[in-house]
Amino acid sequence: MDADLSREESLMARLLTAKEFERGVKKGLRDFGNVTIEGNVSLGGKKLKGNLNLRRSTVRGGFHFEATWLSGNLDLGETSIEGDLHLEQSRVGGTLDLTGCRVRGTLNRSSSIVEGEVITVDVQSREYLRP
Repeated sequence: MDADLSREESLMARLLTAKEFERGVKKGLRDFGNVTIEGNVSLGGKKLKGNLNLRRSTVRGGFHFEATWLSGNLDLGETSIEGDLHLEQSRVGGTLDLTGCRVRGTLNRSSSIVEGEVITVDVQSREYLRP
């Protein structure tokens, strides 16, 4: 493992900027459970392999995942997003878990494709746009 990747992993000691999070995902990191991310996250239009875990995390901004292809599961269970959650035109190859997800703004899943199960128990948002 290279030194930058080790540094990124140690930064996940619970507080990341949006850019640090995006850089970690670009380098192949996928387990971000129980972290706080400061700022708007933009992963739109990317192709990502594997699962992406943000369970029990806080995003202090929006989360842009539109037109993104993820080969595995996307876990946003019990995650708090202080802006909008954009999943429109995204494709998740596994399960999309939104259990207990709290979105202060709009949760937009329009035109998204989920090949596995979609779990939406206790989702809270100002507006929820379904596919």
